[in-house]
Amino acid sequence: MNVTELTQSVGVTTGVLYHHFGSKEGLYAVVREELERRVVDRMDGAAAVLSDEPDRAVAGTALVGFDAAIQLNAHRVLAEPPRRRDHELIADYFRRLCQGRPPGLEVVLAAAWRAALQMVVDGHDPVQARSALEWIVSRKPASPP
Repeated sequence: MNVTELTQSVGVTTGVLYHHFGSKEGLYAVVREELERRVVDRMDGAAAVLSDEPDRAVAGTALVGFDAAIQLNAHRVLAEPPRRRDHELIADYFRRLCQGRPPGLEVVLAAAWRAALQMVVDGHDPVQARSALEWIVSRKPASPP
C-alpha cells in the first residue's frame, strides 16, 4: 500500500501522516513498537505468575507472547526482525528474563519466537507453530562438554 492509499483508507491527508510520523517508515516503527509493547505487557503477566520457576517463566512467556501476537493479528509485523537493532523490545525482554543463563540465549529465543510467527504468516496452522515453539523453549539445556 502506498502513502496515498494508506491516508485515504484512514481518512487523513498525506500532510498529516508526514507531520506526525515523518514518513511511512516512521508510521511503521510506531505501530510495531506499540504491538511489541502490548505483547511484552502480556509476557510480563506470565512472568509474574511463574516467577518462582525461572525455566518455566522463560518458556511460558515465549508462548504467551506468541499467543498475544496471534490474537492481536500482529504476527506479520512481529515475525520480521526489527529494522533497528537498538530497538528490539522482544529480545530485550528475553535478555532481562534470561539473566544468569548462557550469553546470547535471548537472541536465539527471539529468533525462534519470530520463526514461529513466520510459520503462521507462511500459512501454517498457529497450533503447529506454537507446538514447535513450545518444543524449543521447554528443552532443558545440555550439560557442558
